[in-house]
Amino acid sequence: MERKHPVLLVWLAAALAAFLPTLCRGQGTLKQGGSQARCAAGKKAASDTKQKILSAMKNTGASKVDIDPCGSDFRLTQGVEGCTIRAVGGKVTTDCSGAGATPLSEADAKKAHYDALADQLKREHPEIPQNAVHKLFQYMQDHDVPNTQYAAIADFDRPSNERRLSIINLEDGSVESYLVAHGAGSGGLYATNFSDDPGSHESSLGIYETGPQYDGEHGRSLKLIGMESSNQDAESRSVVMHGAKYVSDSYVADNGQVGRSWGCTAVDYRYRDHIMNELEGGAALLVYHASPSGSDSSLVASAP
Repeated sequence: MERKHPVLLVWLAAALAAFLPTLCRGQGTLKQGGSQARCAAGKKAASDTKQKILSAMKNTGASKVDIDPCGSDFRLTQGVEGCTIRAVGGKVTTDCSGAGATPLSEADAKKAHYDALADQLKREHPEIPQNAVHKLFQYMQDHDVPNTQYAAIADFDRPSNERRLSIINLEDGSVESYLVAHGAGSGGLYATNFSDDPGSHESSLGIYETGPQYDGEHGRSLKLIGMESSNQDAESRSVVMHGAKYVSDSYVADNGQVGRSWGCTAVDYRYRDHIMNELEGGAALLVYHASPSGSDSSLVASAP
């Protein structure tokens, strides 16, 4: 069945464009059961949600939208499947409990959510490689990742004096960027060699999930569990995330690059706790590098 609704998409975009200027002027309120729910969403948040709605409509064939005056609750109704789709706080969910509805699968709902996030990152953060984003989000669609609020990409195509560790908020698509070290065996300013061999002191590419925290040689540290054949020995190699004095703006100013680890994703001590607070509890981390030919050397087959 053809699910494209070009006229409806144009209508939705026009309706939201007309609606956005009324958001959050400081006085707007919405009565709910006698109480007042103050408008807290800004124009940017509403615009981002509009993109998620457009993606959700495309993926589910929805044909009507009802808009909360505060822009915090968008309801898509009367879909081809008879489902209701809601985008609340930047997260798209579905409700197919209506009579006669054909339930939308959980996989399709997750796909709509991550497709919308990928589109948002492409627009707002073009510095993050799209191949890496799709690799990370495909993994999260295919696996039951415990931490569904944050994920991260360490882009080792970029030099170490740049903020190449991107932590992605999976609810609203916002991004925080930090310095991160690669392994001493992987190279100097740029990482060019990668290995999972013990004693190589090289970084290992691929998807990790964060494990338990512990107090180690570098203080608070976060274990990393390699989820692919390219990094499956990370635990036995003691490859973890930890803070380091050689990862800081002042070190870069003096040396032109951050220092190097023995394969760990070392971060600035100033931000260590904040980073680990977000990534603890089974978050997905992709250590990424694309080969000079343009093929993605991080896109390796999953380990058995």
